[in-house]
Parts: sequence; structure tokens; C-alpha cells
Amino acid sequence: MKKDTKNKILVAISGLFTGLINGFFGMGGGMVAVPVLENTPDEKGEKLKTDVAHATSVFAVMFLSAVSLGFYLFNGKVDFGNALPYIISGALGAPIGAFFLKKIDPVWLKRIFGAVIIFAAIRMFMR
Repeated sequence: MKKDTKNKILVAISGLFTGLINGFFGMGGGMVAVPVLENTPDEKGEKLKTDVAHATSVFAVMFLSAVSLGFYLFNGKVDFGNALPYIISGALGAPIGAFFLKKIDPVWLKRIFGAVIIFAAIRMFMR
């Protein structure tokens, strides 16, 4: 199989898995998307830089989250009262995170991303 075709299949499977994770857990598709974006060459044979992979993942997950939200709304699973404080404070934190994304060395960005994933996993296992 041609390398370009193999990459397209990998991206399609990863996209499917990203959407599945995002829909199942309400978020988290970026855990799948970021490593794939960093390691799968594009049509030019180039891999995305770490900060671009993170930003691209946020962009993709935004749409995946909108689709998931539609299903959650349709099934009456959204609590607007509890969501509002997260929306407001998250809207304040998002530009701060985006600002620091371009300031952080890619090596440290990968370490921080890995640490957050490990911390989340430990919290989930401890509960």
C-alpha cells in the first residue's frame, strides 16, 4: 500500500476514534488528535509542529463537541445551570492558554500535555 494512502487511512481512523472519544466522554478527543497530528505527514510529507498540532486539534474538537452537544441536548442530558460557570471562566481562560501556547517551547508543551493526561488518568483510577 502506498505511504500516502496509508497516512490517509490512519488519519481517517484517528478522526473516527477522536470523535468517538469526544462524544463518549464529552471531550478529550484532543488526546487522540494531537499525537496523530504531530506524527502523520501531510501531503507535502511534513509533520505539524507541536503548537500547530495543538491549535489544529482544538479547532477540530470544537466541531466534534458541537456535534456531541447536539446529541446530548436532544437526549436532555445538558444542565445549563452547571455549565454556565464553566463557560464563562473557560471563555476567559481560553485566550490565556492560546497566548501561552505560542510562548512555550515545544518540548515543554509535550511534557505539560503528557503530565495533564497522566494526572487525569490517575484521578480517574483513584475514584
